[in-house]
Amino acid sequence: MSALKSYPVYFSRIARLFIEDPDAFIHFRTHGFSALDWPACDGREVALQFERLADERSVEFAKLKLSDRALNLESVDQLPQEFDQIWNLAADMATYGIWEQTARAILADPMKGPEVVAQVRTGHRVEMFNVQDVILKHIEEQTELSRQGKSYRLTIPGWEELSKNVGGFNAGRVGFIVAETGAGKTTLAMNLLSSASKQFPVLMVNMEMETKDMLDRLLKMESGVEPEWLTDQPSLDTQSRTIDAARSVQNRTPFIMTDGRALTMPEITSAIIRAKEKHGVQIVIVDYDQKIVADNDSEEWKEILRAMVKLEELSKATETFIFVLAQGDENGMPKASKRAMQPCSCVLYLHAEGKGHWIESRKNRFGKKFKMPVIANLDLHQMKEGDPHGPASILPTPTKELKNHAKMFERKDING
Repeated sequence: MSALKSYPVYFSRIARLFIEDPDAFIHFRTHGFSALDWPACDGREVALQFERLADERSVEFAKLKLSDRALNLESVDQLPQEFDQIWNLAADMATYGIWEQTARAILADPMKGPEVVAQVRTGHRVEMFNVQDVILKHIEEQTELSRQGKSYRLTIPGWEELSKNVGGFNAGRVGFIVAETGAGKTTLAMNLLSSASKQFPVLMVNMEMETKDMLDRLLKMESGVEPEWLTDQPSLDTQSRTIDAARSVQNRTPFIMTDGRALTMPEITSAIIRAKEKHGVQIVIVDYDQKIVADNDSEEWKEILRAMVKLEELSKATETFIFVLAQGDENGMPKASKRAMQPCSCVLYLHAEGKGHWIESRKNRFGKKFKMPVIANLDLHQMKEGDPHGPASILPTPTKELKNHAKMFERKDING
């Protein structure tokens, strides 16, 4: 890439490539690149327009709409040979978390593209250590943190019992929240994130609802009343409580949310990495597994399993805890892919029993089996912990079917 004289020329040529070959755009986006990360230049402006039109209408529509703009961009015939190395590398990368970092490194300095490619291919990004060299230091560090009152277990305020039961919402872990339709998966997710945002930044990868509907839910949950525009009996008290709730949310750490569109795994990866880099998010919830757009036509359970494996890698790369919401069957297992529980540190089943709601562990790598009550008001989208010492906190003996499902966790073949 040393033949290029400036970044604008480089990105201008890529933007023109999108217009002349829409398949190139699809390939580019699939493997972690986004024009949002490009440096300021004419090519970036065109590429952003192409992305927007492709998302709103179709790739072919974007091509037709911007065909005239291609005439003002640099010829793609002059793309340097080294670009092929980067392009071909995309198809070889199995872990999108690592590929996303590679993509961003190239975008930060395209002149060093071949160097970045060489580092990835030769494994220079893999870090190893000698246990004997670090084990005593680990004891010293954790002892000092404990003496400073800094818990090794990441705890969500108001959800201390749940945090303890799962061994903490610590970085580098993924989990499922499973429930049948209408049980309150999204409500639980919103309450967990809202409470967590009182102490640390969070991200909701929302692929279910319009932004306005999610904001209405949040306001009802925080204020305990219907916002004025949703009730037939508005009052000054209703409006005052709604505004107070909004100000309370504003005074917390960042609560980041996507706009409700279904996303591919590379797009989810990009969103999580950007939210981590810009806002320092510590907990991420993805709503929900079956909304993740597949890159190919393979069976749904395989796609979800691969997505969970990639999210586990991403949680380690970004030092976040990632929960994925999933539709559950009558046994409290993910309906779309039971084998997708393999990478999970915990699988939590939210269900209604009698007049109450309960959270029950289906898998819990860093804690014991548990069943704890939840106080729920689904009309106002509110949930909070119940009395953890009630008689229902002891799990019944697992059924034969649940024991059979548990054996799946011992399998090592992630492809099923």
